Order: sequence, then structure tokens, then C-alpha cells
Amino acid sequence: MLDVLLVAPVVPGLPPLSWMTEITSISAQQGVNLSFVGGETITKADVANVLRARHDIVLWAGHGRPGELLGPGWKVQPEWIAVQIRCGLPRLVILAACGSGITGRHMTALAAEVAHSGINTVAFLTNVDDRAALIYDQELIRAAAAGADMWSAHRVAVEAIRDDYPRTAKAATLIPGFTDGIRDFIVRIENLENSLNNLCIRVDDMKKSLDKLSQHFNL
Repeated sequence: MLDVLLVAPVVPGLPPLSWMTEITSISAQQGVNLSFVGGETITKADVANVLRARHDIVLWAGHGRPGELLGPGWKVQPEWIAVQIRCGLPRLVILAACGSGITGRHMTALAAEVAHSGINTVAFLTNVDDRAALIYDQELIRAAAAGADMWSAHRVAVEAIRDDYPRTAKAATLIPGFTDGIRDFIVRIENLENSLNNLCIRVDDMKKSLDKLSQHFNL
């Protein structure tokens, strides 16, 4: 099962995006478990909390500008989004927002900062056509749910929009995590720690059993 988190803040005064359609289309896909947070009342704290949970793909569908992602009455910069997303160790982050890949006044692009924290990241190097982004997201998630790696899923998604939306297809860029494979490494370490803890519990139980036998036979 592919766990997908959709973050879709609504910013008053800016054009509405088709995130309701995105929820319907992604949640209907076989092998996908979709979580959602968004709307006009979502807070920066709400976003931080959901990003810290473990997901395979994090999809941010909203408005942005170079160096910032926008929410209702708040904004986040590169370092903030990278730190929060890093907690959940996703396999891929999709920043489907205008200008997510362009270096802003913070002298670092949002996508590059997330990739620098070790997470593969998709950014759009120009303004995003809403319909094109929707198709791209759907097809990438569909391919990933079918077992494709993130690079193959990205290529499938780009091909799906290349003919009708060539500008957005050209702008969609997958930036590899600068410490590619860190997620799998950390998950393996966590599994080893859990196995070690379970082994320690079993050894402790065996020691207690031996102590009881010793007392029973006055050894």
C-alpha cells in the first residue's frame, strides 16, 4: 500500500485550485492510502504535525512563489519545509506550486533545500498549469502504486502531459536526494533496533524463568 499525504492550503484572494478533484482521483486508485490536510483554516502547526508522520509520498498542491509556499495567512520558507518533511522520511516530495524550483530571495530553492535533506523532490521551474499538475500527480502516484521506482514514475507522469502541456512537462524536474537512500538506511536501522529490543525482552523473560526454576529446585 502506497501512503500518500496531500497538503492543499487555500489562500484567500488567490485563484482556487482543483484539489477536491485531486482527492477524488487519487483516493480512488488501487493500492493507495490517501491522507489529506488543507482548506482555508489550515494552520502552519497543522502542516508541521502531518509532515512528521511517515508517508511514502508527500504532495503539496497549492500556491507558491520563488522561495516560499503560501498558506492562509502564513508562508513557509526552504529551511522550514525541509526540516518538517525530513521528519517523515518520504520516498518523494512533490511541490506542485508555482515557482517551487526557482531560487528566491532566500538564495535557495525550496526543492533544492528538501533534496539537500536527503529526499527525492519534484519541483516545477515555472508557473504550473493546474490541470497539467493534476494529471502529473495522478499518473506518478498510479505508477508508484504499481511498483515503479520514483524515477520511472516521474518519467511516466511527464509523458502523460508532454503533448497537451509541453511547458509544464518541461518544467517538471525530479531532484535526487543529495544523500539518496537515507530513508531506507534509517528504516533498516529502526528495524534492527526493534529486533534488538525484542531480543532483550526475550532474554529477560528467559532469565526470569531460570530464576524461578532455580528457586523451585533450591539451586
